[in-house]
Amino acid sequence: MHASAFRQHRWSLLVGAALTLAAVAFCLLGLTRWIEWPAYDLHVRYFSSLDASDRIVHVDIDDDALNRVGSWPWPRDLQAELIRILDELGAERIVMDIVFSDPKPAEARLPGLDRYADIEGPIEQIGELSPENLVYPDDELAAAIREAGNVDLSFYYQADAEPSAASPLGQRITPLLREDFSLDVATLANRLGEQPTAIEAILAGIKRRVADERVTEILSAHPDYSARQVHETLLPTPFDRLTADRADVLAAYFRRISLRELHAKCPPLPESLRGRLRRVEEVVPPVYKFARASDGVGFVNFSPDFDGRTRHVPLLMEWDGRLIEQLGLAAARRTLGIPLEDLAVDSAGNLRIAARGDRPAMRVQLDDDGQMLLNWHVPGSHWQGCFAHLPVTQLLRIGDCRRGLRENEIRRQQTIGRALWLVRGDEGFEPYRRQVHALLEYQRTLRWAGLAGRVESLDIQAAQAEAEKLEQLIAAEQHETLDFIEQTWKELEREPDPTDPAIAEDYRRFKEAYELTSRTLAELADADDRLEEEARRWLAQLRPMVAGKVCFVGYTATAVADMVATPAFGRMPGVMVHSQVFNAFTQGRFRGWARPAMQVAVLVLMGLLMTLLTIRQGPRSGFAILLAVVAGGFLINAVGLFDRRDYWLPLLTALILAFLVWALLVLVRYLTTERQKRRFVKAVAQYVSPAMARRIADEALELDLSPVERRVSCFFSDLAGFTGLSEQLGPDGTRRLLNPYLEAMSAALHRHDALINKFMGDGIFAFFNPPILPCPDHERAACASALDCRRALRELIQQQDGHPLAEFFRRLSMRIGLAAGPVFVGDYGSESKLDYTCMGDTVNLAARLESANKQFGSAIMLADAVREAVGDGYVYRHLGRLQVMGKTTGVSVYELLGEPVEVDDAACRLAETFSDAVAAFARRDWADALSRFEQCLQQRPDDAGACRYLRLITGYRDNPPPDDWNATIELTEK
Repeated sequence: MHASAFRQHRWSLLVGAALTLAAVAFCLLGLTRWIEWPAYDLHVRYFSSLDASDRIVHVDIDDDALNRVGSWPWPRDLQAELIRILDELGAERIVMDIVFSDPKPAEARLPGLDRYADIEGPIEQIGELSPENLVYPDDELAAAIREAGNVDLSFYYQADAEPSAASPLGQRITPLLREDFSLDVATLANRLGEQPTAIEAILAGIKRRVADERVTEILSAHPDYSARQVHETLLPTPFDRLTADRADVLAAYFRRISLRELHAKCPPLPESLRGRLRRVEEVVPPVYKFARASDGVGFVNFSPDFDGRTRHVPLLMEWDGRLIEQLGLAAARRTLGIPLEDLAVDSAGNLRIAARGDRPAMRVQLDDDGQMLLNWHVPGSHWQGCFAHLPVTQLLRIGDCRRGLRENEIRRQQTIGRALWLVRGDEGFEPYRRQVHALLEYQRTLRWAGLAGRVESLDIQAAQAEAEKLEQLIAAEQHETLDFIEQTWKELEREPDPTDPAIAEDYRRFKEAYELTSRTLAELADADDRLEEEARRWLAQLRPMVAGKVCFVGYTATAVADMVATPAFGRMPGVMVHSQVFNAFTQGRFRGWARPAMQVAVLVLMGLLMTLLTIRQGPRSGFAILLAVVAGGFLINAVGLFDRRDYWLPLLTALILAFLVWALLVLVRYLTTERQKRRFVKAVAQYVSPAMARRIADEALELDLSPVERRVSCFFSDLAGFTGLSEQLGPDGTRRLLNPYLEAMSAALHRHDALINKFMGDGIFAFFNPPILPCPDHERAACASALDCRRALRELIQQQDGHPLAEFFRRLSMRIGLAAGPVFVGDYGSESKLDYTCMGDTVNLAARLESANKQFGSAIMLADAVREAVGDGYVYRHLGRLQVMGKTTGVSVYELLGEPVEVDDAACRLAETFSDAVAAFARRDWADALSRFEQCLQQRPDDAGACRYLRLITGYRDNPPPDDWNATIELTEK
């Protein structure tokens, strides 16, 4: 940029620089996130290309499941049954996005009783409350987790947990409780001399804290202590006495052993990660039984961004020297077989996973808090279409069938027992009852052993053998008794008088026993067949959906309130965030993003580039460039980076900066340089087109107007017989006729980027492709402008109907000459008057061809250089070779008839006949030429060109031309 230009645009440069620095400051202060992250959300919804892993299946606890089973939380033995069913269906891994942090007590269940049991009033209960009706939900769930062997459990951490500061009174109470935890309000008030109400208000919280501290100390010294032993250490009351102190001690004990199991389940922090992860102080663990039985654990924390949307997820944390992993990452690492030694965090804070076998290396960009930017799988506008989904109710139908089978077996045993009692009486039934009770005792022992994982011990195996023997004995006795009932009843049924006192009682008992065994047992057998068939059908239907898949079990019900706001789907179940993490790792595609240094570089580059372009190109071109930058930047960022490279470049701030730079610089230009430029353009536009005037004004500092050699196309036009018209019209009439004509012709020429050099009365001289107005295809532009001028003249004549001079307008007819070749273009003239024009033989040739139209009766005559450059895009008539006045050699010339769609067949035939005649004339075939030119006259009697050739042929037949004659026609008139 020249020094004068710098001075002229210094304000624009200062404004552009100031806007750029302001944008950089906004970026570094984090204020641009309010526009960049919503833009990121749009990119996620419309430009995410991450595919879904076919290994992922969501087991949805949805609203329908809550309506069918009951409100959450469900019984844990029911959730245990769900895990067993998934394991039976062949699930590769079961990921539970359910935090089991609190223990559940044993529950009594009676067959046939559910939440709708009393809808019709009191019902008959099946059986009596006994040890067989007790269910231990936590043990059932722990056993199911252990038996499956592929269950990942969830927990959460409290990153910013800090111990609450005790009040002065609390600080006085704490030492006393550490010495004697059983102190009550009255005793503490007496010792401290405080009001009981003041102590009572804070005592519960202090006791919970002290209980946690003391239990931690005891278990540190005695890791194997049971709950009873810890209780006896701290409290003098019996273990079975229910007190608030007991509840505090047991809660602390339960939490500590659960933390111990979680600590054991989490691996030691690898050296490659030491000192590179964020630390957490407090975690909320799963129940110790569950943690011990699980295959792995993972935390489920994710914090929403400033606007409440979840975009980032922490992956790895350090807790008490242990590595804790995000649930989705933990499941992916075990599924993909990634050992801990393959994990490392590099100097830039990114997670790197080393290659192993067929698995390629991975790099996950992390922010300063160790969080990854989720790469979302977005198949549509609804989260239900994201990954495969399986309603939990379909799985529970299998459990319903099996629960029905179990309840039917209870009814079956009760029915058989009733029948045995009927036929044997109390004394005969007692041995059978004892056998059944013994079997139930063995079954309880075996069930407990199964829940505790002790099935391999010798005493349990012995109990198993005894139970099998009892089952065989009971089954044999049942079979024998049922046969006896059937045979006896058949004999009694043949008795003629059932009321005979000798058989009446036997008849009644055996009749009832037979009806029970024949009807009820048959009904139960039919029901069992239906239930077994339904269970097999569901297993066959669901196995292809579950086998070999990683099942994410979590809430999708709106009533459970585990919905999170995300950029992908607005609100979606939180469990799907974990599956999205899993999917990214299984696909090996992670979302990267520009660091602040890159964002600043983009802002500086965009601001300075837009400043220079706006200064150099002007407002309109600058706006076009701005649109191109916005569109190009959007496409490059959305498609090239976000979609194909999984990279997010926050670009919206830079695009807004580009617009602001352009807008303010346009305002600055308008207030300074544009005012002078508009004056200059207005003056120059009187002689050239507005486009060229703006171009000259924009490039006034850089443009060199000195003459240079240039290939151009020259255009000359004139009105036939205009001198006579002007004499008839006079000065005023001539002006009223000529000005509209010149205005129409100027518009037509400007449409094709012509530089109109001058008006010469009714004549026009224009040329194409000067340095200040480049036109690469200038020959075609010249032809197009000539035809356009001819059309414009016809339109002008039609528009003047009703005008006082309409008759004179109808008499207007223009002739045009076109030539192309090298000329010198630039400023010519004196110091006081310069004319930007062109000079050379091409200019003279175009002028002579315009005049030669009179000799051939043509309208548009062009030289062969134009014809060769343009090609066959138009229809021409070859007029022959002409030697115009002032030239010593001839040039082939053509009449431009128009575009193919404009020229009718008759004109095309005439042009072809004329061209053949010219060719015969050049061969000296006078007879053929004469015949063909006469044919032309038959088609067009006033064809001046044919008449001229006929005169020449007549002369040449009498006086043949010399041997070196080349069929050139010499014109002696200008």
